[in-house]
Formats: sequence, structure tokens, C-alpha cells
Amino acid sequence: MILTRVKLDTGLRKTLKALSNPNVFHGAVELSQTGNRDRLLWRVDILKKQYYLLILSRRPLDGRVLADQFCRSDSDVESKDYSLLLDRVTEGSKWRFKLAANPTFSVPQDKGRERGKVVSPFRREDQLNWLKKHAEKNGFTLEEGQYDVAAVRQLRIKKYGQKSAAALQEVVYEGMLTVSDPEKLKLALVNGIGRGKAYGMGLMTLVSCHG
Repeated sequence: MILTRVKLDTGLRKTLKALSNPNVFHGAVELSQTGNRDRLLWRVDILKKQYYLLILSRRPLDGRVLADQFCRSDSDVESKDYSLLLDRVTEGSKWRFKLAANPTFSVPQDKGRERGKVVSPFRREDQLNWLKKHAEKNGFTLEEGQYDVAAVRQLRIKKYGQKSAAALQEVVYEGMLTVSDPEKLKLALVNGIGRGKAYGMGLMTLVSCHG
């Protein structure tokens, strides 16, 4: 696995357009693939007022495609071997994590309808409960007071050729986790958590607590 980081130049019109409509990033990420197309995980991070595009892929990406659209220089696109981190995910190990997700749950509909209506939780308590539920499924545990909602954004997704935009909620979680099932967590890191993966959600990244 390869993690690519793109330092975004907000002075470029294409970058500003992508930040307001994630479908632009989605298209660029797809075009940057070499060989067979996969569904890639990606998200936009903000660090000290600088925007970065993170992309997780199985094969190297064409950095020139990304640099030509969102950067001033090819050197603003950097990649590293993510497998080295995955090898360090062991039972009982503790990590700082960040996850941009689209938490949803199903609301029962009228009798006779098989599927419930999918909605996004707007209360912080419900957003945190969604993360706790998915933690158990994905091989990690959370301790009370060691994780929280860091940001919430209402995204407008406008696909090419469509007149109106669709709304999508992004919730950014940050905190500490403990690995309970390494194999499950590795699958979650590679495949993503929750919905909205095409539009910058589902990617969880880890940072060692020991630097």
C-alpha cells in the first residue's frame, strides 16, 4: 500500500473549485491511477492552515496528474510505503488516529417498506456512538475521554452534468485507539470505514504515540 500526500495550492482556481465540490478531487484521483482502476481512499486534511490531499492506493499514482491540477511544483506530491505502518499494527498497541467519515443510520419507514431511510446524525452524542459501534466491528477499542469529534462539514456534491448538488455530511474524528484485532483493523485501514468513500470519507490514518 502507498500513501500519497499532495500539498494543495489554494491560489489555484482548480484547487478552490475542488475544495468546494469534492467531486473534482474524486475525478482527479481516478485519473491519477496507473493500470487497473481501484476504488481509492482519500481525504483532505488541514494542518497549520495548509491543505493536503491524502490518497491511499495499492499501486503508485501518476503524481504529475495531481500536481498539474492542484500544485505549483511536482515536488509537492510525495509518496511513502504504507505497508511499513500496517506491519506495526499489533494487538494491544496504541495509536493516535484521524478519521473523516460519513456516519449514517437507518430510520424505520412505514409498514410495507423493506428498507429504512438513511440519515446522518447531527447530535454529537449520536456521532460518537456511531464511531463506538464501528470500532468494535473494525478491530479497535476506544476509551471514554480519549476521542472526540474534531470537525463537522456539510459537503455539496455536484456531479458533472447535474444541475443540483447533493448534500453529504463529513464528521472528522480524532483521538486514541487500542488495537483489539490487528487483522480487522488492517482491513479497515485499507478498505475504509463507513459511506462516502468516493467523496473523501472513510480513510483512517494512524500515528504512533511514541513519535
